[in-house]
Amino acid sequence: MRRVMWLLGSVMISFLEAAENESSFETVSIWTVILIVAVVATGILFFASRQIAKLRTFHEKMLSKQLEMEEKQNQILTSMSENIHDAAQEALKKSHDIIESNISSSQEKEELMGDIEDQLLGVTNDLIYFLRIKSKKIEINNQPFNLNNVLNEVSGLLGTKHAGKEVELIFDVNNNVPRHMIGDSLHVGRVLSNLLEYMFSRLTDEEVKLEVSMFNHTEDNIDLQFRLRDTGTGIPKEEVESLFIPYYDEEEGSYVGLGLFIAKSLSELMGGTLSVESLEGKGTTFILDLPLKLVDVENRRRYRLPDKALTEKQVLIVDSNYNSGLAIKKMFAYFRHEVRVITKEDFEFSMPKMDGYDIIILKASLFSGNVIRHLLEIKEKKSDLKIIALNNLLNVSESNFHGGLIDAHLFKPVNQEGI
Repeated sequence: MRRVMWLLGSVMISFLEAAENESSFETVSIWTVILIVAVVATGILFFASRQIAKLRTFHEKMLSKQLEMEEKQNQILTSMSENIHDAAQEALKKSHDIIESNISSSQEKEELMGDIEDQLLGVTNDLIYFLRIKSKKIEINNQPFNLNNVLNEVSGLLGTKHAGKEVELIFDVNNNVPRHMIGDSLHVGRVLSNLLEYMFSRLTDEEVKLEVSMFNHTEDNIDLQFRLRDTGTGIPKEEVESLFIPYYDEEEGSYVGLGLFIAKSLSELMGGTLSVESLEGKGTTFILDLPLKLVDVENRRRYRLPDKALTEKQVLIVDSNYNSGLAIKKMFAYFRHEVRVITKEDFEFSMPKMDGYDIIILKASLFSGNVIRHLLEIKEKKSDLKIIALNNLLNVSESNFHGGLIDAHLFKPVNQEGI
């Protein structure tokens, strides 16, 4: 604003000087100058008033959102005991129905009872976390931890809860990410689990990729970024704006958004940020940035094989999901292996020549009679050939392979220590 007023003053002086040089005001009318200044000043005032109005609208909108969030959270707090009671009563009713049902298999009954127990525990755990966050009882405990262990726990929880679901979960960890770091591993795992749980609840047969990268490390400080992308239908814009605001849906009799609220709150308590991007028809991406510390600043080598002879091998990966195959390739390439990835469809259409490889990783469903015979023939000539069956943690193949063909089973999503 000061620069604009200074400019206006300069223009007026220039006009007046020009008029004086002409020794009369006939060339440049003082009234013309006044009119110009008045028009410009009016424009400035109009522009300023519009900006003030925009700021006022913005603040009113933010205040409205804040009040809405507080109101919904107060509703959760006031009805919490009643809702926990209702959830427990419903669980008891379902348990009684299972006991009285015609299901003859005791194993099937146990599985159904386990599902009910997990559902009840999930609700109460979220409510307990919600209460602890609201009462500021959450403590951040920074200790050395192994990132791979956190990823294993997260994938294990999802594999148990969503067994049989046709969703491809991919871990794509950049090679510059250290194995050991200092932070609150319990809460990091909780945030990732809650985000993935939300994404899985909206998907049927799509793909979820968890990408982990490291940025801006100085001395022992690092910034770790987790990007969780799915290939689902996306979230409408109006829903994105209130995605992290929890509430109790009386019609459905369930809590909505508690998991995401907990994830965002824990992220901020750890000094990080959590945001979301979504386009309808294009999928959703959650971005989690966390400040952490390195355990061993001097040791830049993060993974080692027991013997140099185990490096620089020829590796073939055949997977039903090409992106998953590429993520596994990155992990094998870390150890200087020469890796080729082909899709399950290409393999079935035209089986490649496999006797030139040292390690062959095949999707478990590809071990047909012809493939098994062919691999056994290769193994008779090349005894050090390693055959690995690739399984999806959500859909573990129950096929049995005979004749000592399979040397190991690899379960997706894969991390470096799973190789």
